[in-house]
Amino acid sequence: MTIVLVSTASDRDFTPSAFRGRLPRRALRPASPWFPSPRCSVTNVTASTDASDAIVVTAIFHPADGSRDAVLAALEPAIAAVHGEPGCLLYAIHDAPDGSIVMIEKWESVALLDAHGKGEAVAALNVALTGLVAAPTEVARLVPLPMGEGSKGAL
Repeated sequence: MTIVLVSTASDRDFTPSAFRGRLPRRALRPASPWFPSPRCSVTNVTASTDASDAIVVTAIFHPADGSRDAVLAALEPAIAAVHGEPGCLLYAIHDAPDGSIVMIEKWESVALLDAHGKGEAVAALNVALTGLVAAPTEVARLVPLPMGEGSKGAL
């Protein structure tokens, strides 16, 4: 993954004299790749993942009126089956405030995710959801932008 950060100010803007003795605490923080200066802005972010990198996916299901329980019932056997698929690190559903059901997935690689998408569990789920959702399922493959502590800054 490549992150490009471009500072909007020169280093001389962060000297103590520039603040007339009122140096902000964050200006004392040492420069790092993530925080090159307190007035840094992200002007260009390009991200790419290698096909062998782990990948996170969200899938948002929009149950039709009165069919939430039926959608959950359709998801239950699919989840059990997918948990046994090669490469599945996480496959969990959550309620969202708008009434949708959000699935968060993590796969060992794009190749294993692609195999999952062509597998029997997904095919059976698509059939089981027929007539139960108000809109097509929204699926997004996410690219991590890790920050902070390694184990807490990315899924």
